[in-house]
Amino acid sequence: MTLHAPQLITAARMLYAVWLPADPDAAAALVPEGLRAAEGAPVYLNQYVVDDAAQASGGAHPDGFGAYSLTYLGIDLAGLDTEDGTPGRWWTHYFNSRNVTARPQRSRSRPRRRPTGRRRGQARRTN
Repeated sequence: MTLHAPQLITAARMLYAVWLPADPDAAAALVPEGLRAAEGAPVYLNQYVVDDAAQASGGAHPDGFGAYSLTYLGIDLAGLDTEDGTPGRWWTHYFNSRNVTARPQRSRSRPRRRPTGRRRGQARRTN
């Protein structure tokens, strides 16, 4: 697969949410050593759907991503804000509808976990 960078997306349907978790320590535990969660460990979720290959740069190319959906979840980081105050962020989970969209991330050694139905820090049911 050829990566046609940057992957610009237009007119995608998107949901973006940021919240303060009920248990900030559990959220902060998802941040790797060497990074630190921002105060309160704000969590963010981005989910979007690209309905047609023409919505993505390189969409007409045979190796383009085509239509797909993508969801990622993460934690805001401390001390890595941009000049305009946008927080640095760490992806903790990444899900997509097509394997082809995961290849660029794997090739850059970004950790990828398979969905298990239970996440680190999530309590187990005992009854």
